[in-house]
Amino acid sequence: MKDISEKIIFHALFAGASFSCMLALGQLAIRNKRHSNFIAMALWLCVGILLFDVCAEMTAAHHDAVWFPDAYEPALNFFIGPLLWFYFRSLIEPSFKLTRRTLCHFIPGAVFFPVNVLLWLASSHNPGLPVSAGATAMYLLYVFSYLSILVYMSLCLKMGISSRRAPASNSRRIVFFTLALIFELYAATVLMLIGAATDGATLFQAAGLLTVQVILSIFILGHRYPDFMHIFARELSRGRYERSKIRGLETGPVIRRLEEMMEIERIFEDEDLSLASLSRSLGITAHQLSEILNEKLGKNFREFINGYRVRAAMRMLEENAEMSVLALAYAVGFKSKSAFNALFRKETGFTPSSFRDRHTSQKKSS
Repeated sequence: MKDISEKIIFHALFAGASFSCMLALGQLAIRNKRHSNFIAMALWLCVGILLFDVCAEMTAAHHDAVWFPDAYEPALNFFIGPLLWFYFRSLIEPSFKLTRRTLCHFIPGAVFFPVNVLLWLASSHNPGLPVSAGATAMYLLYVFSYLSILVYMSLCLKMGISSRRAPASNSRRIVFFTLALIFELYAATVLMLIGAATDGATLFQAAGLLTVQVILSIFILGHRYPDFMHIFARELSRGRYERSKIRGLETGPVIRRLEEMMEIERIFEDEDLSLASLSRSLGITAHQLSEILNEKLGKNFREFINGYRVRAAMRMLEENAEMSVLALAYAVGFKSKSAFNALFRKETGFTPSSFRDRHTSQKKSS
């Protein structure tokens, strides 16, 4: 019976690891990739590798050989926390980019990797090294790496809890499920931390199964609610904006929230969007919004909204050669084809059709 249960656990972990790597590859297949796609790819890849390590630990081969994942696994753990945190930030900050400042969060992983390898080589191939010294150093690396994940995951939880009061029932359901998945990952990390402290292989397997369950839940949730990450990101940004408003009207948070509503929620696609309705969504007066647009962004309401509509139309013209100009105009929020053509030509110097033809010819020539 024990052999059967171990085989089931092994195959479940192996399937989860493979699926995680497939999700990482799937991020590369996305057109017009953003920084969030590359962050998600690295995160899924790291998770897949760690799950493969748990699978390998369950096989009998490593009992008679040097355990190779000790050479990199603790250092790899130091990358997971920052990747998860930055992925969350990229969801609510459309303009988020990995800068030199943000890359500093990966320094522990980069520093500890060569240290990790040297410790592994020393403890594995140097009989003169005291066993306790090498084992203690490796143990501390594992413990600190899991603590690092917990710290960054706590930041994600803190940010996620702010979105728990979503107004719509579907939004509340998605926020609840997403937060539950984050709590599961938190529990899995705690199990790994305890497993590292007690050398408990069973705890690592339980943590791996929890992680696999999270991966499958994300996949199923994505099919049930194709826009669930978009909805969760919207609630995250709304929660952060509401907290900032308590301190009074600050133009910075208003502008950030405005950009999130345009780039994440794409409210410019609503042809009935008005200054009054947008200001109500922001929780400020129409006069305040108009003043912010004019003084801070140098545009009036129509110029601001139509700028997003034209840029969205340009992307759609480049990506969808079969879509008619009329359907495209309606899709980005224009009420008529003539108004769309006139504004598009004013902004780009081309009609929509000539812009598409020009892009197609350039693509063929390259």
